[in-house]
Amino acid sequence: MVSAWFENCSAYLQLVEFESDADPYFSLFERTFSMDENAKAELQRYVSDMIATQSHVLQAVTKQADDAEVNKHPQALRVINSIKSTFEKQLEELRSYLKSIDGSESVIKNAVGSVAGFLAGVYDQVRAQAGVVSRHLRDDYTALSLTAIAYTMLNATANLLGDTRLAGMAQSHLKKVTPLIIEISQAMPHVVCKELAHDHDWIAPNPSAAQTSARQTQEAWQPHQTGQAQSTGSPGGSGTATV
Repeated sequence: MVSAWFENCSAYLQLVEFESDADPYFSLFERTFSMDENAKAELQRYVSDMIATQSHVLQAVTKQADDAEVNKHPQALRVINSIKSTFEKQLEELRSYLKSIDGSESVIKNAVGSVAGFLAGVYDQVRAQAGVVSRHLRDDYTALSLTAIAYTMLNATANLLGDTRLAGMAQSHLKKVTPLIIEISQAMPHVVCKELAHDHDWIAPNPSAAQTSARQTQEAWQPHQTGQAQSTGSPGGSGTATV
């Protein structure tokens, strides 16, 4: 029985050698191994970039949540805390996934350098004007938009490489990010109007102006403006129809 097994192995190895001769670049085993290792490396890179992006945003919103000026604006504080809790959970899931495909902390550290450069440029500009809540929200909006498109890229990569688990995670995380973007855009007119009235004696508080601005600007996100039908399930459709 053992000898028969060796004979079968020998015959199979001869077949593999034939495959290798037919294809001078890779044998059957080599092509499969190379594809798997290359796919894993690519997924590690994308997930590491995602972790680096969200980690940097989380650091920024954590500081914002402790800002005394932010705490004077309930709408702003609510969305900032929502970003914080959402990103904490998503980072935990991403790190767990990265560990499952043999990703290391060193991979994440390498990604942090490239991503942090862009986001630091966004957030660091506010330091000289600390306490300006509308600018905090503006920068969070920019960071969330980057996060959303990064998750779109991650989802596409995972689908292409056949990782349905990661594709599902990216889609699920994206569905949590898009409402946060909309929530900031809804809160922004109220924060801007309140800040201006507070900072300038010649501007009278006018809540109705904020409500008008919120209504007018949200109309720009409606399906008939974005060209996306509500039934398509696209970001411009189902994502903004609830505004």
